[in-house]
Amino acid sequence: MAAARKAAPASTAALVLASAGIAVTAPAARAATITVNYTCTVPVIGATAASVQITLDAPTTTPKVGDTLAVSWKTQPVAALASPLPFAADTIKPSGSIGLSGAQSGSVAMSGPRANPAYTPNTPFPVGDMAGSVELTAAGTVNIAPGNFSLDVLYNGNSIVIPCTAAGPVTGLTLTVAAAPRATLSLAPTHGPAGAATTVTGSGYTPGAAVTVAGYVGAARSGDAAVTATADASGAFAVPYTVADPATDTITASEPSGLKASRPYTVDPVVDPGDAATTIGQPVRPGQLTLISDPEAAVTLPQVTLNGRDNTSSGDLVPVRVQDFRGGTLGWSLTGTVTDFVGTELGEKIPAGNLAWTPACAARPGSNSPSQVKSGPAGALSSTDARTLCNQAVSPDGKVTGGDFDAKAGLALVVPAYQKADDYYATLTLTLA
Repeated sequence: MAAARKAAPASTAALVLASAGIAVTAPAARAATITVNYTCTVPVIGATAASVQITLDAPTTTPKVGDTLAVSWKTQPVAALASPLPFAADTIKPSGSIGLSGAQSGSVAMSGPRANPAYTPNTPFPVGDMAGSVELTAAGTVNIAPGNFSLDVLYNGNSIVIPCTAAGPVTGLTLTVAAAPRATLSLAPTHGPAGAATTVTGSGYTPGAAVTVAGYVGAARSGDAAVTATADASGAFAVPYTVADPATDTITASEPSGLKASRPYTVDPVVDPGDAATTIGQPVRPGQLTLISDPEAAVTLPQVTLNGRDNTSSGDLVPVRVQDFRGGTLGWSLTGTVTDFVGTELGEKIPAGNLAWTPACAARPGSNSPSQVKSGPAGALSSTDARTLCNQAVSPDGKVTGGDFDAKAGLALVVPAYQKADDYYATLTLTLA
């Protein structure tokens, strides 16, 4: 039993008493009029039996799963709740619930405004109209029946709540709920570059419906232009659709009723034409460091005639050639030693140190040698200590060294004033390292 929000005086509550009487209305289309037995609890007075005539109306012709069904509850004034007190207009507020059974179960809240006319004492008590809505979730037969209700009555600044409890389940408004139509969609192809078209084919739509085909990015419309197709008599359609927005990931076809279907679509990424790379292999192997000379060549210095003074005989070293084709960063050095000059008949000697040279080394013309060659210092030769004719330094910066070079030198032999007359010979040895 509900309690009054503000206690009414006992004399006032006692006037809201139960009495007998029922009014009947004719059912409307998709409507059912039901007589339901209630027990209404009037504050102070207690439980009162009331037979209440209720008309439930659901104005729909072809209810189907997914529809939101609007339900109205109209109640005839209840004689059992007649009161000797007058009530002003718009002072009675009804609320209640309807029950669902069959293919779908549950309850739905109903409510109505304070919209009663001014109440004349001792006449059937007005309950008022209520409304509510329910989403249909299952196909099949669904029974909608009145449940409990209550009245919130304002009187002299007080709120009197009268709860009414139904005696048991009743059969109310029966609806046959159809299964929701199921649309299907296919794309051919399912991917392509931006700007390409795909054929959108649908079935299961409402015959004759205008079907809007559009691209989406997630739940939002993409930048693609929508197109409209008309479903044929079987609910099918096929239409080309151009996907220009690279972000499009879904294509959806929908009709005004809300029936729709979607399929994923992939916009192929743009691939830069790029370059066609071909690897060309060219093995490069190191060459050699080579000293080229004529093994048959000899140096013959001019004849000297003794005259009581030291005499100098001059000539030129037989030219030699250095080739460095190693393709690295190495350097090299060309050095020389000479033996004593020995007379062929008497065996007398002219010391090796009496022979001096003046080196002159250079890159061969037209060789494009990457390295520079440096000539050694002029001076006396030795039989034991090598003297530098020319050299190439190691690369200081990692660049390649090498080249093709000519190594030359001027020679000068000092013949002592009182040297025994004879033919003297010596061997000059050049070493490349």
